[in-house]
Amino acid sequence: MLNTLDRYLIRKYLSTFFFAVLIFTIISMAIDFSDKVKSFIEKPCTVQEILFDYFTGFILYMGGLLLPLYVLIAVVFFTSRLAFNSEILSILNAGVSFQRLMRPYLLAGTAVALLHLSLNHF
Repeated sequence: MLNTLDRYLIRKYLSTFFFAVLIFTIISMAIDFSDKVKSFIEKPCTVQEILFDYFTGFILYMGGLLLPLYVLIAVVFFTSRLAFNSEILSILNAGVSFQRLMRPYLLAGTAVALLHLSLNHF
């Protein structure tokens, strides 16, 4: 069903997407930790409670909340990197139609949308 071009574009997009999720999740965790460090010190709690009880829920909540922003950033970075390397121009000059070029975007977007729905549901 998927040819080499589809797998290449989906793999590149999803790697960019998960990299954006990782980077922005770490940044949001650092900001939240610096905001709540005083309450962590005042209440007697262990590192395990902070990491596994608090930040697990925080990561899932922020992932569900900011996933559309992550998708936008990943699409912009991914497409701009393809355009900078002249890959889009090469694909279109090879005879691939624009609608055919958008198929991997739609497939990856559907997968990310299902991920977003599952994160928001649970």
